[in-house]
Order: sequence, then C-alpha cells, then structure tokens
Amino acid sequence: MILSDLDGVIRNYAMIRSEAIETEFGIPKGQLLPLAFQKKLLQPAITGSISDETWRELIINELLNLIAPEIAKKAIIKWSDFLGQLDVDVLNYLKLKRKNYSIMMLTNGTSKLNSDLKKLGISDSFDRIFNTCEIGYAKPDKKSFEFVLQKLNCRPEDVFFIDDRIENTFAADSLGIQTHLFQPVDLSSSNFLPKLPKPLKMHKAHTAKVRQVYNGPNVDSNFRAVAMLIDISPFVRTLGNFYINATVRNSKAAFRKTSLNRY
Repeated sequence: MILSDLDGVIRNYAMIRSEAIETEFGIPKGQLLPLAFQKKLLQPAITGSISDETWRELIINELLNLIAPEIAKKAIIKWSDFLGQLDVDVLNYLKLKRKNYSIMMLTNGTSKLNSDLKKLGISDSFDRIFNTCEIGYAKPDKKSFEFVLQKLNCRPEDVFFIDDRIENTFAADSLGIQTHLFQPVDLSSSNFLPKLPKPLKMHKAHTAKVRQVYNGPNVDSNFRAVAMLIDISPFVRTLGNFYINATVRNSKAAFRKTSLNRY
C-alpha cells in the first residue's frame, strides 16, 4: 500500500501569496509563515489539543506585536481562505497506482482537514485518511506511524511512504517502512516518481554522504535535491538520466563534469 503526505506532495502553497499578504497588510517581510508555523502554536493544532479556529486566533494574537488588531484579523482571514494548489501530476500518479495498491494519506493536519479535502474534491481519492490531529501524534513522532500500522494491521515493509520532509522519512524508515523523499522538480509529468513495486529506501548514512558531496557553494539548489535522490539508492539510478536531462542545465558546469560521470 502507498501512504502519502498531503502538503508539499499533493497540495502546495505558493510562497508569493504569503508575501503578497504581508505587503497588503503591512506585515514585515518574511514574518507571516515563521510566526504561524512556530511549534508552540502549530503543534497543539496538529495533535488535536486545540481546534484549527483556535490556532488561527493565536496567530492573530501573535501578529498584534506587529500590526493593529483589526488588520491582523483581516490578514489571517484572507490567508486562511486559500485552500492550496493541487499537484495534478502527483494525483494522477496515485490514481494510476490505485489500480494495484491501496492509497492512504498521513498528514499533519488540523480539524479543518476534512473540510479542505471535500472542497478540493479529493476526499474520495484515498482509501483511508489519517489526520494527526485525530491520532494525537504528529510526524515525525514514530507513534503516528505505529498508529497507522496498527489500524491497517500490516507489516512495515508492506507500506511505501512518500513525504517531502526528510525527518519524516527517517522516522518511517526506522520502523522498517519503505520510504521516498519527495523532491519537487520543474517537470511537466510525474515520471520522476517511484516506479512501484521496487521502492526507494532511505538511510541516514546515505543522506550524510550526499550532504558531504553535494552541499558545495557552487551547486544549484534544484540540482542538489535531485542529486540527493540519485545517490541514495541504486534503484533511483534507473531514473538518473531522466533527472539529469531535466535539471542539468541549471547546474554548474564544474559540478556536472565531476559528479555525473559517476553514474
């Protein structure tokens, strides 16, 4: 079965929108998202201690240190109105795989999740949805994954987990779950996604090696993300040429010459 994250994989939020709200309501540049997603505010919301409405009220209260109360409220109302943008390629990939696999979701969500999914029209795209605010534990807490395994009554090795945050894939991998670190790339199709049933499995040793090799100052950030995937597992090398052809033009020539010849 396939277990997928939501935000950062299936649903995305353009940074430019938050920046526009900051400009419109006089919020200092770059302050809105760090303020809204600081752990002391977000963690209670995604583990079910407080509702989504309460979380957003807390954000408004934090903004009072920066802007007037009535402006803060308007800013958060507008910020909250947007449901995000769906990645059609990823959804099509999951739809295709649903012919042979059960498709599940595990997301660090708030009490607003079910409403969002219905409005987005994707509630029925999953065989089961696990919302951490209903579980009581949020990723990367291993207990969130253990909860899923227990409810599905399955072995860790029978689950293939996709997430865009490396700490979440590490937690799943430590339990024996097969994992794929999703890295958005500027491609027009989802061919870069894993070709089941030979999934990618991540390990800390591989990632440490990748960081050492690819984190040089002259490496383009997009290509670094792709290179990380290529080096993590022999399986991914079957996709290497596809990645390289799509992103090499954005990389530094010296890095391209020294690194790509390895594959």
